[in-house]
Amino acid sequence: TDTLSPLGSAGSWLQMAFPSVLRPLVQLTENKSFTGSKLYRDDAPFGGYNAPAYEKAFKNTPDHWVSASKMLNFATGGDDVSPGKINVPPEALRLLLTSFVAPGVSSQFVDKVLDVLSKAGQGKDWNLRDLPIVSRMVGNAPDERVQERAVYDRMNDWRQNVLQIKEYKKQERWQDADDAARRLGDGDLDLGNKRYDDWEAFNSDLRSLNKDMKQAEKEKDKAWQGELAQERKQLFAEFGRVR
Repeated sequence: TDTLSPLGSAGSWLQMAFPSVLRPLVQLTENKSFTGSKLYRDDAPFGGYNAPAYEKAFKNTPDHWVSASKMLNFATGGDDVSPGKINVPPEALRLLLTSFVAPGVSSQFVDKVLDVLSKAGQGKDWNLRDLPIVSRMVGNAPDERVQERAVYDRMNDWRQNVLQIKEYKKQERWQDADDAARRLGDGDLDLGNKRYDDWEAFNSDLRSLNKDMKQAEKEKDKAWQGELAQERKQLFAEFGRVR
């Protein structure tokens, strides 16, 4: 819809009710990200077979998190059919580590470091400049405007499929809406629906922030403008981590 979300960047009323330090635990309990989209695939309906949790990853989940989840599963008695004693979905590992082991560090930064370490451990080619710290030292770290441009490029890439889904839903053409969602998700319906939800949530939050920024500028409230600028920076950073 075109209305502003009353939840802001929280994925549910329950998440909004908890302090930010505890929201990752609520997100895991609900299986909802800050945008309200699923973190990982649900269990099979009607009591069907459930594969080990590392299989619950979406196609966009970085390989190193899938490998870590799989390793924990196999190391604790599981295999490719039965779950081990530690059976944690890849995105759950990612959320727990970035929230509690490395709080204040963006998951994008952590992903880049782990990707380089994973490549090095597997004997694959990697570049020292791929490490964020080195990239920053040699002047390759993107500034906020570059990050915003990257987000807008992604939005433009998704825009037509998102608008097609909305139009099909208005006309109650559900199969056509699913087909458009698959195109948005590179053939994956669940990923397409997740990207659709992320796109809608980001747009809603951005419109709300822009409206508040105009009011803050009108009132010449520098403190409020500073708070809104930080919220905008966080919003773009979080959407930049969406796959």
